[in-house]
Amino acid sequence: MDPCPKIRPLSNLIIAGIFFIFLAPGTVFAEFDIYPFGSARAIGAGEALTAVQDNCNSVFYNPAAVDLTSGENLMAGYRKAANNEDSYVFSFVRKITDNSSVGLGINLASTTLTSNGLNIISFAQKINDQFQVGVSGERKYLESAGFLGEGYAGKVGLLYNPLTYLSFGFIANNILKTNFKTSPATEESFPTDLTFGVSWLIQDNPILKRASLDIIKRLESRYSIGMNVGLDLQIYGIYLWKGWAYKDWRMGNSPWAEAFGAGVPILGNYRIEFTNTTDFNIFSFIGKF
Repeated sequence: MDPCPKIRPLSNLIIAGIFFIFLAPGTVFAEFDIYPFGSARAIGAGEALTAVQDNCNSVFYNPAAVDLTSGENLMAGYRKAANNEDSYVFSFVRKITDNSSVGLGINLASTTLTSNGLNIISFAQKINDQFQVGVSGERKYLESAGFLGEGYAGKVGLLYNPLTYLSFGFIANNILKTNFKTSPATEESFPTDLTFGVSWLIQDNPILKRASLDIIKRLESRYSIGMNVGLDLQIYGIYLWKGWAYKDWRMGNSPWAEAFGAGVPILGNYRIEFTNTTDFNIFSFIGKF
């Protein structure tokens, strides 16, 4: 067998397009949400994770999207924003039975003026070989200019794998919620989002490994629509991620955002990651045990 398999013409076209996307001059990495959660890989892939089994990030995105074939999974990340605000993110997922797992997620951000955070506990249950469900409870808080805002919300997720290379996901975010106090005399409600996602594992391609798409509907507004798109690639053992996002409720900013990230495996079950956007850089460490 030829040790260097021949690449089909269609694959050549795809690869050329990918390198054009990454290397074309004038590419702009616009900002994502002000306080995005998850690892560098999550942001680099456009946060299109609704239908992707990613243990460390499933805590923050789809609580049902846990890979129950693995054991404990740990993630620690550090973000440096353009305004010099630091933030830290941690998550941990552990199997408790062959068909279920629990997860914990923490996001901390602080400067001299503000402190923002998110605490999550999640649970995932495998129903059969095709369906998994998950739930999570979240505590969100914001401290700024002398006032403290705090609120609670829940999330429900579903993952459906009809084929080994195709999966669908669904998230109902911010349900059973409390109001969030944003000033001493003002309270606001968390927006309720419904997200539908699809993920396709691309076979027989030497570089492009996965393509994912999320469609988000914000229920409080008739026309509010969001979209996340992510590509997973691999070149000589190095992981690359490219992501785009569109959210028409991104107040004061362009509704479009882009990001690019890379990850390098170390010592077998570990990986270090980096993602860049205009608004911040994020580093993270992933461990699988």
